Amino acid sequence: RSNRTGVSQMWRQPFAGGPAEQMTENGADQGLESTDGKTLIYFKQNGALFAKPLAGGREQQLLDYVRSEIALTNEGFYYFGRAGPDGKTPLEFYEFSAKKSHPIAMLPSQRLGFIGMTISPDRRTILYSAYSNWGSDLMLVENFR
Repeated sequence: RSNRTGVSQMWRQPFAGGPAEQMTENGADQGLESTDGKTLIYFKQNGALFAKPLAGGREQQLLDYVRSEIALTNEGFYYFGRAGPDGKTPLEFYEFSAKKSHPIAMLPSQRLGFIGMTISPDRRTILYSAYSNWGSDLMLVENFR
């Protein structure tokens, strides 16, 4: 990711060296390459998720909101969706061939932040980290000079 054009975009550069190539035109915040190496999947700052063929072509919006990172497979990806009115955050699977999401689980709190996600090779276990940094403590220090 670079803002060398004045707008944050995804770029790629050959490992062996050579000029960098701009991959997105309409902004991008974070991205990764699909497991087959044919598609760039990337976030925009509003949380929307897009895909674009690496060989060239137009971007396509996959989802209007993804809460944080995704875990890719050959068939699709796992992601955290928007928290519902009950305060729970959905864990879902987006299937490339059907172009739709399937619910997997509901996670306990919208007050959690999620960073990092990976899936085991047999797709039976998902590992993610959750953190909470809301709130504060009021402390009193007595008899100091």
